[in-house]
Amino acid sequence: MIDFKTFLSKFQINYFDYKQESLSYILVNHSNLNLKDKIIGYNKDEYINAIKGDIRQTYFQAIETFFEIFFILLPTVEGKINYNIIENLGPKNNTYSKIRGIHESDNINNLLDAEITFKGEKTISLGEFIFYFNLHNETKFKEQISESLFAIKYAIKLLAKDLSDRSEYNSYKHGLRVMPFLSDLAISEIDSNKDSLNWDISDSMTYYTYDKEKQTGIYTTRLFDTKRDLKMTSLCSNLLWLMIRLRDSSFNKASKNNKSIVEVLFFDKESIEKAAKPNVKIQNIKMTY
Repeated sequence: MIDFKTFLSKFQINYFDYKQESLSYILVNHSNLNLKDKIIGYNKDEYINAIKGDIRQTYFQAIETFFEIFFILLPTVEGKINYNIIENLGPKNNTYSKIRGIHESDNINNLLDAEITFKGEKTISLGEFIFYFNLHNETKFKEQISESLFAIKYAIKLLAKDLSDRSEYNSYKHGLRVMPFLSDLAISEIDSNKDSLNWDISDSMTYYTYDKEKQTGIYTTRLFDTKRDLKMTSLCSNLLWLMIRLRDSSFNKASKNNKSIVEVLFFDKESIEKAAKPNVKIQNIKMTY
């Protein structure tokens, strides 16, 4: 059986960064792979789209994983540590509905600001409990933790927004219902038929969804923003590091003569804003019928 301590020590915190770094390397060095001799009908542009799509999917998976771990580490109703991580991970955790709740409201601030009694001796915020586990006695970090939690709340809202609508993620996962479709978008004047605005959207993928309530079909085109996907994936990994590694250090203590050093990460809102800033001029182009 995989118990709480084993889960903490074996969890693959760097999984998404390992994958994204590998995909980034392939994206730059794809010409060295000689795929023309290995894949029937090989097309360079299709291959680049596939790699960018995989980077995009990996970002979604990183968000999903962050929230799965975040929700499962919340203390029990009695304010105690939840040790049943493995048993409670998965669909029954209602992760997606909780993510939408965070996106559609400001409850993440109230949630992380809520106070709990830790180890029956000290009152701390839930944010400290989740992200800075067992550092409540380290007064030298108090100000840094407070500023970092402010930035983390902002980051969680951004991540919830990016995954609150799963249609794009599902289009990749279920049947690969996403394809390169449009090359440019123009707004023309009715009288002269001249383009007043024009966008190159060739570096994009289009997917289909259906709104049952409105009985409307929707084609959504999203330009690849690979730089943002990579930076935001790294943000997810860093948040996972805090949640997992500080607990691992506390519950799987090294011997007194062989203490391990655990890096404590602090965040600032400005850096997160830079990571989340779009690098494309237009996004989420929708056509309905």
